[in-house]
Amino acid sequence: MSDLPTALFVEGGQAARNLAIGALGMNGTTNIAAALRRNARDPRRPLALLGLT
Repeated sequence: MSDLPTALFVEGGQAARNLAIGALGMNGTTNIAAALRRNARDPRRPLALLGLT
């Protein structure tokens, strides 16, 4: 039972990563690594990419 919270955290992280990569791909990004670094520098960019701003 003690492994359950850890497993949920890992799955949540994987889902967030897949969402970010999928959103970048739908936006036409070809260099995912560069786009992830660029978005990490400005917290408003990922929200705009998802249409949340």
